[in-house]
Amino acid sequence: PAASAGWFGMGGALHFERLLGKGSQGQAWLAQCKSNGFGGPQVVVKVMRRNQPGGRHRKGARRHGMRFSGRRLAGEIVMQASIQHENVVGLYGVLLSPTHIGILLEPVLGGELACYLQKFHHPRSKPNVREFVVERLPGALRRASPLALAAIGSSPRPESIDEPRARYFFRQLLAAVEACHLRHVAHRDLKLTNAILDESLPPTVKLCDFGLAQHFFVDQGGPGEPFADDAAPSKREKEDGGGGGG
Repeated sequence: PAASAGWFGMGGALHFERLLGKGSQGQAWLAQCKSNGFGGPQVVVKVMRRNQPGGRHRKGARRHGMRFSGRRLAGEIVMQASIQHENVVGLYGVLLSPTHIGILLEPVLGGELACYLQKFHHPRSKPNVREFVVERLPGALRRASPLALAAIGSSPRPESIDEPRARYFFRQLLAAVEACHLRHVAHRDLKLTNAILDESLPPTVKLCDFGLAQHFFVDQGGPGEPFADDAAPSKREKEDGGGGGG
Protein backbone atom coordinates (compact mmCIF):
# COMPACT_ATOMS: atom_id res chain seq x y z
CA PRO A 1 0.00 0.00 0.00
CA ALA A 2 1.04 3.58 -0.59
CA ALA A 3 2.50 5.54 2.29
CA SER A 4 -0.51 7.88 2.11
CA ALA A 5 -2.66 5.00 3.36
CA GLY A 6 -1.32 5.71 6.86
CA TRP A 7 -1.98 3.47 9.87
CA PHE A 8 1.14 1.30 9.44
CA GLY A 9 0.56 1.38 5.68
CA MET A 10 -2.73 -0.54 6.10
CA GLY A 11 -5.20 2.34 6.22
CA GLY A 12 -6.41 1.56 2.73
CA ALA A 13 -7.68 -1.86 3.85
CA LEU A 14 -8.59 -1.30 7.50
CA HIS A 15 -10.36 1.32 9.58
CA PHE A 16 -8.51 1.30 12.92
CA GLU A 17 -10.94 1.93 15.80
CA ARG A 18 -9.04 1.66 19.07
CA LEU A 19 -5.86 0.33 20.62
CA LEU A 20 -6.36 -2.82 22.67
CA GLY A 21 -2.85 -3.33 23.99
CA LYS A 22 0.89 -3.16 23.42
CA GLY A 23 3.56 -5.81 23.65
CA SER A 24 7.29 -6.18 23.15
CA GLN A 25 6.82 -6.92 19.45
CA GLY A 26 3.91 -4.70 18.47
CA GLN A 27 0.35 -3.61 19.12
CA ALA A 28 -3.16 -5.05 19.01
CA TRP A 29 -5.91 -2.92 17.46
CA LEU A 30 -9.64 -3.33 17.01
CA ALA A 31 -10.36 -2.57 13.36
CA GLN A 32 -12.94 -2.94 10.64
CA CYS A 33 -12.20 -4.21 7.17
CA LYS A 34 -13.00 -1.66 4.46
CA SER A 35 -15.46 -3.40 2.18
CA ASN A 36 -17.88 -1.05 0.39
CA GLY A 37 -17.20 1.62 2.99
CA PHE A 38 -16.87 0.37 6.57
CA GLY A 39 -19.27 -2.53 6.18
CA GLY A 40 -16.65 -5.27 6.43
CA PRO A 41 -16.13 -7.61 9.36
CA GLN A 42 -14.61 -6.45 12.63
CA VAL A 43 -11.18 -7.92 13.40
CA VAL A 44 -8.37 -7.66 15.89
CA VAL A 45 -5.15 -6.69 14.12
CA LYS A 46 -1.83 -7.73 15.60
CA VAL A 47 0.58 -5.19 14.09
CA MET A 48 4.35 -5.74 14.10
CA ARG A 49 7.23 -3.97 12.41
CA ARG A 50 8.86 -5.96 9.64
CA ASN A 51 12.57 -6.75 9.64
CA GLN A 52 14.83 -4.06 8.27
CA PRO A 53 16.57 -4.73 4.92
CA GLY A 54 19.62 -6.94 5.24
CA GLY A 55 18.21 -8.78 8.27
CA ARG A 56 18.92 -5.97 10.74
CA HIS A 57 16.71 -6.04 13.84
CA ARG A 58 15.61 -3.15 15.98
CA LYS A 59 17.49 -2.98 19.26
CA GLY A 60 15.58 -4.85 21.94
CA ALA A 61 13.10 -6.38 19.48
CA ARG A 62 12.51 -9.62 21.35
CA ARG A 63 9.62 -11.86 22.23
CA HIS A 64 9.59 -14.28 25.16
CA GLY A 65 13.26 -13.37 25.64
CA MET A 66 14.13 -14.29 22.04
CA ARG A 67 14.92 -12.15 19.04
CA PHE A 68 12.30 -11.65 16.34
CA SER A 69 12.41 -14.28 13.58
CA GLY A 70 10.38 -14.08 10.39
CA ARG A 71 10.63 -17.84 9.96
CA ARG A 72 9.13 -18.47 13.38
CA LEU A 73 6.39 -15.92 12.81
CA ALA A 74 5.47 -17.63 9.54
CA GLY A 75 5.23 -20.94 11.40
CA GLU A 76 3.00 -19.36 14.06
CA ILE A 77 0.66 -18.03 11.38
CA VAL A 78 0.44 -21.33 9.51
CA MET A 79 -0.18 -23.37 12.67
CA GLN A 80 -2.89 -21.10 14.09
CA ALA A 81 -4.62 -20.77 10.71
CA SER A 82 -4.74 -24.57 10.36
CA ILE A 83 -6.81 -24.97 13.55
CA GLN A 84 -10.43 -24.03 13.00
CA HIS A 85 -12.25 -24.70 16.24
CA GLU A 86 -14.73 -22.81 18.39
CA ASN A 87 -12.28 -22.80 21.31
CA VAL A 88 -9.29 -21.47 19.35
CA VAL A 89 -9.00 -17.86 18.22
CA GLY A 90 -9.47 -17.81 14.46
CA LEU A 91 -6.83 -16.36 12.15
CA TYR A 92 -8.45 -14.70 9.13
CA GLY A 93 -5.47 -13.52 7.12
CA VAL A 94 -2.31 -11.42 6.92
CA LEU A 95 -1.68 -7.93 5.58
CA LEU A 96 1.76 -6.68 4.52
CA SER A 97 2.90 -3.10 4.10
CA PRO A 98 6.42 -1.87 3.33
CA THR A 99 7.06 -1.40 7.06
CA HIS A 100 4.62 -3.62 8.99
CA ILE A 101 2.85 -6.96 9.07
CA GLY A 102 -0.74 -7.23 10.32
CA ILE A 103 -2.27 -10.52 11.46
CA LEU A 104 -6.08 -10.43 11.26
CA LEU A 105 -7.63 -12.33 14.17
CA GLU A 106 -11.10 -13.17 15.37
CA PRO A 107 -12.34 -10.39 17.70
CA VAL A 108 -12.60 -11.97 21.16
CA LEU A 109 -13.16 -9.07 23.53
CA GLY A 110 -14.31 -10.53 26.85
CA GLY A 111 -10.90 -10.40 28.50
CA GLU A 112 -8.49 -13.01 29.80
CA LEU A 113 -9.56 -15.98 31.89
CA ALA A 114 -7.06 -14.79 34.51
CA CYS A 115 -9.00 -11.50 34.86
CA TYR A 116 -12.27 -13.44 35.10
CA LEU A 117 -10.92 -15.45 38.03
CA GLN A 118 -9.82 -12.29 39.82
CA LYS A 119 -13.21 -10.67 39.28
CA PHE A 120 -15.51 -13.58 40.03
CA HIS A 121 -13.41 -15.68 42.36
CA HIS A 122 -14.95 -17.66 45.17
CA PRO A 123 -13.41 -16.26 48.39
CA ARG A 124 -11.65 -18.74 50.62
CA SER A 125 -9.84 -18.29 53.87
CA LYS A 126 -6.16 -17.69 53.27
CA PRO A 127 -4.21 -20.44 55.02
CA ASN A 128 -1.31 -19.28 57.16
CA VAL A 129 1.31 -21.73 55.94
CA ARG A 130 4.46 -19.65 56.40
CA GLU A 131 5.05 -20.61 60.04
CA PHE A 132 4.14 -24.23 59.28
CA VAL A 133 6.74 -24.43 56.50
CA VAL A 134 9.54 -22.32 57.97
CA GLU A 135 9.61 -24.03 61.39
CA ARG A 136 10.23 -27.36 59.66
CA LEU A 137 13.21 -26.10 57.62
CA PRO A 138 16.78 -27.11 58.55
CA GLY A 139 18.68 -24.50 60.51
CA ALA A 140 20.86 -23.51 57.54
CA LEU A 141 17.80 -22.73 55.42
CA ARG A 142 16.12 -20.91 58.30
CA ARG A 143 19.05 -18.49 58.30
CA ALA A 144 18.49 -17.68 54.62
CA SER A 145 17.55 -14.23 53.44
CA PRO A 146 14.06 -12.89 54.31
CA LEU A 147 13.21 -12.83 50.60
CA ALA A 148 13.97 -16.53 50.25
CA LEU A 149 11.92 -17.38 53.35
CA ALA A 150 9.02 -15.33 52.03
CA ALA A 151 9.12 -17.26 48.75
CA ILE A 152 9.29 -20.63 50.50
CA GLY A 153 6.48 -19.87 52.90
CA SER A 154 4.21 -17.89 50.60
CA SER A 155 0.55 -18.75 50.84
CA PRO A 156 -1.28 -20.07 47.79
CA ARG A 157 -3.27 -17.53 45.81
CA PRO A 158 -6.83 -17.42 47.10
CA GLU A 159 -8.54 -16.91 43.74
CA SER A 160 -10.81 -19.79 42.81
CA ILE A 161 -14.20 -20.41 41.25
CA ASP A 162 -16.85 -22.94 42.10
CA GLU A 163 -16.51 -26.42 40.66
CA PRO A 164 -19.31 -26.24 38.02
CA ARG A 165 -17.79 -23.12 36.46
CA ALA A 166 -14.28 -24.56 36.67
CA ARG A 167 -15.49 -27.71 34.93
CA TYR A 168 -17.23 -25.60 32.25
CA PHE A 169 -14.03 -23.70 31.40
CA PHE A 170 -11.69 -26.68 31.74
CA ARG A 171 -13.69 -28.77 29.28
CA GLN A 172 -13.34 -26.02 26.69
CA LEU A 173 -9.60 -25.72 27.27
CA LEU A 174 -9.26 -29.49 26.83
CA ALA A 175 -11.25 -29.25 23.59
CA ALA A 176 -8.90 -26.52 22.34
CA VAL A 177 -5.81 -28.59 23.18
CA GLU A 178 -7.33 -31.64 21.50
CA ALA A 179 -8.00 -29.60 18.36
CA CYS A 180 -4.36 -28.50 18.34
CA HIS A 181 -3.05 -32.02 18.81
CA LEU A 182 -5.26 -33.38 16.04
CA ARG A 183 -3.35 -30.98 13.77
CA HIS A 184 -0.06 -32.09 15.34
CA VAL A 185 0.45 -28.71 16.97
CA ALA A 186 1.76 -28.40 20.52
CA HIS A 187 0.83 -25.00 21.95
CA ARG A 188 3.55 -25.08 24.66
CA ASP A 189 2.38 -21.91 26.41
CA LEU A 190 -0.85 -22.86 28.17
CA LYS A 191 -1.71 -20.34 30.89
CA LEU A 192 -4.69 -18.29 32.03
CA THR A 193 -3.53 -15.18 30.18
CA ASN A 194 -3.54 -17.13 26.89
CA ALA A 195 -7.15 -18.21 27.39
CA ILE A 196 -9.52 -15.39 26.48
CA LEU A 197 -13.29 -15.08 26.67
CA ASP A 198 -15.88 -13.83 24.24
CA GLU A 199 -18.78 -11.62 25.30
CA SER A 200 -21.48 -14.29 25.23
CA LEU A 201 -23.32 -15.51 28.33
CA PRO A 202 -21.96 -17.84 29.52
CA PRO A 203 -18.62 -16.90 27.93
CA THR A 204 -16.78 -19.19 25.55
CA VAL A 205 -13.06 -19.79 26.16
CA LYS A 206 -10.68 -19.45 23.21
CA LEU A 207 -7.00 -20.36 23.19
CA CYS A 208 -4.68 -17.71 21.73
CA ASP A 209 -0.99 -16.80 21.22
CA PHE A 210 0.75 -19.52 19.23
CA GLY A 211 4.13 -17.79 19.40
CA LEU A 212 5.81 -20.76 21.12
CA ALA A 213 3.85 -23.50 19.32
CA GLN A 214 5.63 -26.33 17.51
CA HIS A 215 4.62 -29.01 15.06
CA PHE A 216 5.15 -32.57 16.23
CA PHE A 217 5.03 -35.83 14.34
CA VAL A 218 4.41 -39.47 15.19
CA ASP A 219 7.12 -41.92 14.23
CA GLN A 220 5.18 -44.56 12.33
CA GLY A 221 8.16 -46.93 12.34
CA GLY A 222 8.74 -46.80 16.08
CA PRO A 223 6.68 -47.21 19.22
CA GLY A 224 4.34 -44.41 18.18
CA GLU A 225 5.70 -41.82 20.57
CA PRO A 226 5.27 -38.24 19.36
CA PHE A 227 8.34 -36.11 18.88
CA ALA A 228 8.72 -32.42 18.05
CA ASP A 229 10.31 -31.47 14.77
CA ASP A 230 11.97 -28.39 16.29
CA ALA A 231 11.19 -28.39 20.00
CA ALA A 232 14.63 -26.88 20.65
CA PRO A 233 16.02 -24.06 18.50
CA SER A 234 18.11 -25.50 15.71
CA LYS A 235 21.49 -24.17 14.64
CA ARG A 236 19.80 -22.43 11.71
CA GLU A 237 17.28 -20.77 14.03
CA LYS A 238 20.03 -19.60 16.35
CA GLU A 239 21.81 -18.02 13.40
CA ASP A 240 18.51 -16.37 12.47
CA GLY A 241 18.13 -14.92 15.93
CA GLY A 242 16.91 -17.66 18.22
CA GLY A 243 13.25 -17.93 17.21
CA GLY A 244 10.35 -16.19 18.87
CA GLY A 245 8.03 -14.96 16.15
CA GLY A 246 5.19 -12.45 16.55
